[in-house]
Amino acid sequence: MRAILLPLLLLLVRDGSASCGVERPNILFILIDDAGYNDLCFKPFAYQHRGVKTPNLKHLAKNGIRMSNYYAQTSCTPSRCSLMTGRYDTHVGCQANIQPHDAHTVPLSETFLSQNLQDVGYETGIFGKWHLGHSTPAALPHSRGFEFQYGPYLGSTKDHLLHTRRGEFGPSGFDWHNNGTIDFSAAGTYAPTLITNMVVKKIKERKNVKQRERRPFFYYVSYLTPHGPLQCPEKWLKRHEDKKVAVLACVDFYIGKILKALRNTEDYDNTLVVFSSDNGATKGSGDSNLPFRGFKKSLWDGALRVPALVFHPSFPPSLRGTIRTGLYHVTDWLPTLVNLAGGNTARNKPIDGFDIWDSLTSGVASPRTEILHGIMPGCKGPKADPRTAYRWGHMKLLIDCFIPETSEITGRLWLYNITADPSETTNLAFVNADIIQTMFEKLKHQTESFVPVAECPGCPMGQPIGEPPRWEPWLDV
Repeated sequence: MRAILLPLLLLLVRDGSASCGVERPNILFILIDDAGYNDLCFKPFAYQHRGVKTPNLKHLAKNGIRMSNYYAQTSCTPSRCSLMTGRYDTHVGCQANIQPHDAHTVPLSETFLSQNLQDVGYETGIFGKWHLGHSTPAALPHSRGFEFQYGPYLGSTKDHLLHTRRGEFGPSGFDWHNNGTIDFSAAGTYAPTLITNMVVKKIKERKNVKQRERRPFFYYVSYLTPHGPLQCPEKWLKRHEDKKVAVLACVDFYIGKILKALRNTEDYDNTLVVFSSDNGATKGSGDSNLPFRGFKKSLWDGALRVPALVFHPSFPPSLRGTIRTGLYHVTDWLPTLVNLAGGNTARNKPIDGFDIWDSLTSGVASPRTEILHGIMPGCKGPKADPRTAYRWGHMKLLIDCFIPETSEITGRLWLYNITADPSETTNLAFVNADIIQTMFEKLKHQTESFVPVAECPGCPMGQPIGEPPRWEPWLDV
């Protein structure tokens, strides 16, 4: 008997999904906005104690897998674009945030994660921030694999209760939509409250569906906080002197409400929870990004290296509380989740991400050894932050100005051993010419697929329409 069981046991250990009982899981993907590496209350994401209390995320971390070396993109649209396409922003043309008046979108030729999951029978829903284009109905969530949508089409808002945003000109417009229809009833209610209540409602509604008819779900919960303005209900502000600490505690509370609702359903036992931030904290956020240098919209690690974790109820005791130190990137979620769902990426453009499930659950080395952090448009001069960054193994190369079409380099170079020098303080560029040359050749290879920032030549700029003014698509494409 033992001779029969041993090979089977070895097979299960090698197969990460089998060892964790994860097969076509429900997927709850929680993305928060502008939270830095030092913005949670547990290691390794609490580099310096700031009084942050995030007990619900801490529970996931204690019973899940934390990723200490996980990278997103520089800001909102680039990270969301890479999440949905599994491709570097520079291979898609989404290196810059889409503004309210912008006519361009993430190219309609790209296949989204939601579409891949819909292909294999998943129920798909987005709750919260979209920020991937809104000028045409073809760019909205319903056209990109989400059968349910609730929240704003635009990026940040000037008020998390009013849900309004100005464009390049004209009045402020209201931006909250329910399944593609403007929803003025949301005005006056805190955005995370709206998002959480709708997620909980959808989770509870699934109880009314017979189990054999219930499809696995992909719920993408995209909170707008702790992105400014730093607003939250008064009771949280009274408990915390620091407004950002209050907002972080508040969004953790809302995450806890979703998890509580889920635990009261049959869906819970096979739900994979993924949590991360879209980028590091903004300038003026104090110690949020420690121990890393820089802030959102830069290519320093403070903008790029963010907290991330995964949790599944079936994780064995040996996995719970694990911290993985391998190199991971936001593009890795698409191939990982699609493979877990039993799908494929045959219709996608070339994927930059890797399936990291075995690395996370079995402890094997990450398949990723490099990251094209970004090639930001324009050259900003000698006092600005670098505009190009590339990671290879322990080394990170930053360049003042790199022209991908010609491979021309101008300005300064920085080279850091990120493992030994995570704060990027000691520039090794002057003593490692060979490493720089090797990394430059690898960078050039990555830029063979470079796509400039997406534009819509000749397209009119958007502005709010109607009375009261609201944001709706204005192009018929």
